[in-house]
Amino acid sequence: MIVGVKFCGNCNPFIETPTLLKRLIAAAPDLEFRIISRTLPHWDVTLLLNACPAGCLKEKEYRNPVVVSGLSVEHWDVDEGELVQKVIAAIRCKLPAM
Repeated sequence: MIVGVKFCGNCNPFIETPTLLKRLIAAAPDLEFRIISRTLPHWDVTLLLNACPAGCLKEKEYRNPVVVSGLSVEHWDVDEGELVQKVIAAIRCKLPAM
């Protein structure tokens, strides 16, 4: 399954979103994380990586989104140590059934 990834502008980082993405890739080798671009025609889940709670990337603008905004996943606060696991769980909940 392909997870399309979109980064915010990183103007006020509470978390390091590039580091988070690296940790997600390592923790979920069965998922294919790809940066959203014009050359990516299809993806199953959109991962919106907002570095702070402002959440500049808005979920209504993307299909099947999982929203990370600082230390929140899908608008729920999480501990920093749980962030990777909570993001992966949210992604898996949005994947189409096989």
